[in-house]
Formats: sequence, C-alpha cells, structure tokens
Amino acid sequence: VNCIKILGVLFSQDMSWNAHIDYVQAKLSKSVGLITKFKTVLPTHIKLTIYKSSVCSHLNYCNLIWGTTTKTNLTKLHLLQKKAVRAISSVPSLHPTESLFKALNVKTIQKIYAFKLLTTYRRAVQQNNVHYIHLANLKHRIILRDLRQNQPWVIRPSRTNYLDQTLHFNLSTILNTLYKKSINLEALLHKGLVNFIFSL
Repeated sequence: VNCIKILGVLFSQDMSWNAHIDYVQAKLSKSVGLITKFKTVLPTHIKLTIYKSSVCSHLNYCNLIWGTTTKTNLTKLHLLQKKAVRAISSVPSLHPTESLFKALNVKTIQKIYAFKLLTTYRRAVQQNNVHYIHLANLKHRIILRDLRQNQPWVIRPSRTNYLDQTLHFNLSTILNTLYKKSINLEALLHKGLVNFIFSL
C-alpha cells in the first residue's frame, strides 16, 4: 500500500505529501471553479463565504501535519488561492494578488501554517502542555547583550529538507522573528497576531 488515509489525511510511504496535496487540489479546483464561473453574478460577500466554507476548510484541516510540504506542492494550492481571490474581487486574471489577500483577510497557504503554528504554541504555553513543548524541542540561547539581531531560540543547522520541515525548525524561526520585531506573543491579541502574519 503506497498511501493510507487516516482521518482525512493521505499518508504515503515516503512522507512526501504529494498524494494528499493532489487530493486537496482536486477538492479546491471544484470550489474555485464554481466561484470563477459565477464571479460576475454573485456579490463579493457571497463569493467570500463560499471560499471560506469550501476552500479554507480544506486548507486549514490538519495543516500543521502537511503544511511543511515542498514549495512545489504549496505552489499548487497557492495558485488556486490566487485564482479564487481574483474571482472574488472581480479583477482580471493577471491582477496582482498580494493586496487582494489582505483586503479580503484571506491567508495564503504559507501564512495559514504560520498562524496555526503560533496559535497552537501559545495555547500550549498557556495550558502548560508539556508534551507539545517537549515535541518542539525549543532551546533558549544565552544572550549576554540584549540586541535585536540576537536570536533567543537556538536553531539546529539544517542540511536537509527534512530538518526544514520539523516543528523545531519552523517554530524556532518564527519565534525569533517575533523577537526581532519586539512583539510579545503572550500579550498579542488576535487582530495583532493576524497583522503580524500578514507582514511575513
């Protein structure tokens, strides 16, 4: 058996997530096609509602498991997102999308992972979830001088794509970014966290 589906997620023997991304892509294509077909008929808020219910639901589901897949796989989903936000905004097919994502408050597939990573970590700290903290394997760096260029979280040198996909690497990296921008995650409200994610 090359793939096995567990709770709606396709796991393959090589853990590449290619099969799951293809599965999600097929699901999204139908919904994005529907939005595009009726882009001149439906009002913006209806198209956005369809997007959030039939596209976001698939992108958010178990994202922390497969969200660190290859850039090639993420690009497949991102291109569908771009097509969708253009249709929702009723703009031409080559219109730049960065401002559209922000105006519609729609996170790209890459930002969805970052947002979920931070909210899960913050909840784990608040609830003293020792298992998650241990799994993340975070290590504090001893800082003698408080300079913004210092990175308070040690990141193990990455020589393979596998290490780049680990919880340790991704969480340490984004926490260091928060520190560099003088942002306290514990005190950050939901809106502030969303603004930070859009700034990445």
